[in-house]
Amino acid sequence: MRSRLRGHQPHQSPLASQLQPVDIVLHRAGGDLLAGLIASFTSSPYSHAERYAGDGWSISAEGRGISYVICDRGGDAFVDVVRVPGGLTTDQQEAVLERAKATLDFPYEVALLFGFPFLSRRAVVRRARNDSFICAEYVAWCYRHAGIILVPGRPESTITSADLAGDAVEYVGSWWRGRTVDDAHLNRRHPSQPPLSALAERIVATVANPRSSRDDHYRALAAERDEAHRAFLARATSGD
Repeated sequence: MRSRLRGHQPHQSPLASQLQPVDIVLHRAGGDLLAGLIASFTSSPYSHAERYAGDGWSISAEGRGISYVICDRGGDAFVDVVRVPGGLTTDQQEAVLERAKATLDFPYEVALLFGFPFLSRRAVVRRARNDSFICAEYVAWCYRHAGIILVPGRPESTITSADLAGDAVEYVGSWWRGRTVDDAHLNRRHPSQPPLSALAERIVATVANPRSSRDDHYRALAAERDEAHRAFLARATSGD
């Protein structure tokens, strides 16, 4: 694996020790404004997605472009990890990583990020480019080049981090500050998460939601998660 990450020293952490190459790392939103806008609009805990590359590093599409980043951000990140059930073959892992490495230093699609709440899916697809990306789009795009569709029926440019926590993946676990979070649930906020920015929630409620039918999609996802969680608790209580 070290040959894949030339120039990057291995970064060991409790999170990295549990990851397989190209696992999907979903970052839970903290209290900053942009993360709060993304999480609030998608009715999810998540504000960012990236794929693990190995040796403690991920390849991520962020504001400064596509680059290597330390997967646990030095222990401060609160993340959920998902992977394709059964894991990927070595050839599939290589295909995803080769596609990711080939696009290092590509720019981040800032215009698509801020236009996303107000554009129809058709308009998002028209404006999407293959030389710049937002985070979840980039993860799904790299996986597609290995023959794996993470969100069936959806163009990559319309996919958000919340969508990546769907039926095509299995939940591996959650980590925060160097420890496993045993009582976390996929795609549900955790009590120890910092509250979302109040300003972000007001902006989404007063500006984004009234002008976007897309929010209905994520409200429906949230309702489905709540129902699935209630069913899980009922089964656990009954002992089934």
